[in-house]
Amino acid sequence: MTARNSSGQDASHDADLANLAKSLKTSAEAMFEKVGIIQNDATPKSPDEMRRLLRSFEQYQLELELQNEELRVRQAELEASRDRYFNLYDLAPVGYVTLSDQGLILETNATAAILLRADRNSLSHQPIVQFVCAEDQQHYLIHQKALLDSAETHACELRMRRNDGTWFWARIEGTAGRGADGAPVCQTVLSDITDRKQADLALNESEARFRAIFEQAAVGIAMIDSTTGRFLSVNQRACEIARLTREEMMAETFMAISHPDDLAADLENMEKLKAGLIRTFSMEKRYLHPDGSITWFNLTVSPMWQPGETPTRHVSVVEDITERKAAQKALLQSRMKFRALFENAGDAIFLMEDGRFVDCNTRAVALFGCPSRDYFVRRPPYEFSPPTQPDGRSSLDCAHEKLAAAASGHPQFFEWTHTRLDGSVFPAEVTLTAVEFGDKVLLQGTVRDITERKRTQQSLAASDAALRETNELLARANDELERRVADRTAKLRALTAEITRVEERERQRVAEVLHEGLLQLLAASLMQLAKLKSRGADEGFLECLTSAEQNINEAIQVGRTLTYELCPPSIDYLGLEAAMDWLVQWHREKFGLKVEIRIETDFEIEDKDLRVTIIRAAHELIFNVFKHSKAELASVSLDRMPGGEVRLTVSDKGTGFAPDLVRSKEGMAGGFGMFSLRELVESLGGRFHVLSAPGKGSRITLIIPTAQRAAASAPGDSATEK
Repeated sequence: MTARNSSGQDASHDADLANLAKSLKTSAEAMFEKVGIIQNDATPKSPDEMRRLLRSFEQYQLELELQNEELRVRQAELEASRDRYFNLYDLAPVGYVTLSDQGLILETNATAAILLRADRNSLSHQPIVQFVCAEDQQHYLIHQKALLDSAETHACELRMRRNDGTWFWARIEGTAGRGADGAPVCQTVLSDITDRKQADLALNESEARFRAIFEQAAVGIAMIDSTTGRFLSVNQRACEIARLTREEMMAETFMAISHPDDLAADLENMEKLKAGLIRTFSMEKRYLHPDGSITWFNLTVSPMWQPGETPTRHVSVVEDITERKAAQKALLQSRMKFRALFENAGDAIFLMEDGRFVDCNTRAVALFGCPSRDYFVRRPPYEFSPPTQPDGRSSLDCAHEKLAAAASGHPQFFEWTHTRLDGSVFPAEVTLTAVEFGDKVLLQGTVRDITERKRTQQSLAASDAALRETNELLARANDELERRVADRTAKLRALTAEITRVEERERQRVAEVLHEGLLQLLAASLMQLAKLKSRGADEGFLECLTSAEQNINEAIQVGRTLTYELCPPSIDYLGLEAAMDWLVQWHREKFGLKVEIRIETDFEIEDKDLRVTIIRAAHELIFNVFKHSKAELASVSLDRMPGGEVRLTVSDKGTGFAPDLVRSKEGMAGGFGMFSLRELVESLGGRFHVLSAPGKGSRITLIIPTAQRAAASAPGDSATEK
């Protein structure tokens, strides 16, 4: 392109006029010479020659006038051309800038100066890069180099800074060329594209918002080819509803994934849409998934073509309504169940609105003796109640009160006297509750005939009175029986204690008889046999004496053992600790059972009967360990508790047992040991504790009060009873 300023235009115009005048002068001189006007001699001319010469002058004058007119026309055209050039260059809507190869401004038009908000003359020889924002200067230098290295037109878009500090987006488009002096220049067009950039930015933001809305929408959105039905674009939600990936969905048509039963209606609507009969349509349909499951969704279709245009694409919006469909199905089933329960209920049920019946079940029709449901519904509620209730209040007033309370959200449950259509009266149990039916709030009433219940209650009341009288008699008899049992139990426990003491005395007496009588006789016989042996005799006689001697020795040993078992001598002469040591040694020698014993330091019991009881109890419990637990070790501890009671504990880690089962067998055949021991301890005012479980060993504890404390607890006392 060529760019000049107005001074250059005026100079060119003057040069053209000078050249034209010179050309006309040269043409006139040539014509004068042609007709012989210009001659070197002064020879006179004849009249004819003069007339002919005058004629020629007139003709030349006319030609000159015509040429002058042509000159004026061309001058006018040149001036018009100059004005057009000014309008096109200086007043152009874009800036024209001529740059040197160093990027200096050589010439600009008025628009460029206005864009840069600078004086036109002050722009001369200013580097154009100083008007480029710092962030884009490198971009401009790359553009300038490409422009100088190529004969092609190059363009770039960047931000330029005005003299007042503001900036604008500019498009720079230039071509390399040569100036009048042959130097390389760049002819550049400068355009303000700020509005376009802002529009592009707004468009990009709008597109980004649309894309965000498209991708993040809670509903599925798809753009579909209206001719083939193939998906052209889908958002993520549409893929989730169809249970397909984006790639799988883009390879399908909407017909391929539609439920066969819904496809015909969908295609029919699409034909109407393409024919222009409808502008949009909505329908509920289903996707059929490969596993046979279905997804219900609401489909809304809108065309992307204008009326009269050829159908190309359409937009489908799908909303998953599977849960809503399931809820609707559940609601329908619930209503059906409610209706079935309503109709088949054993109680009369009715619905009321504004104090009037609106519905009832068959039981209500039968209970109130009406011929039909419609008859019951048309009757006013007060017709089914007597004028007053049993408490004397008006039925109408009471009914209004109950109905108002139920309508305000407070369920009512009360007894009521009703009347049937034939006038008969019956007692009923009534429930009133406010229920929602769509946008209405109704009162649901349930009426249960309690005639039989009332009769039963009356019978029960009479039976209760008789039963209370019988219970009182039984209670008095039971109290008397318990008193007798308690008295007998106290006597039995006292007897048990006395039997134990008698048994111990008898043991001592038998032991004394054995020791002082039988054993002494056997010892004397043994001495006499020894004397006989010393006198000498035949061999046969001696053998008999020896055999008799052995038998007597064995009898003495058996007697001594029996004496020790009946009444160990250590109890009377050596004390409790020695008696316990003897007991340990005796069980180890006789049964091979190892017994560990721990007795509190300086522990002694003054009461002989209590010492005997402790020794007998320890013997019984240790023997039970050998007999039942299969343990190789028994542990015995004997100490005194803070309250003065004597505590004996025997434990083992043997097979253990179930205490409840053993307790249930006490007193039966083979179960008198534990039973008699428990009775003995309790008769002394003590306590008997058993802790055991199968496979867990056992621990049995006896707690017996001392003689002073036992004396304070008479039979029948609370401590003894416990």
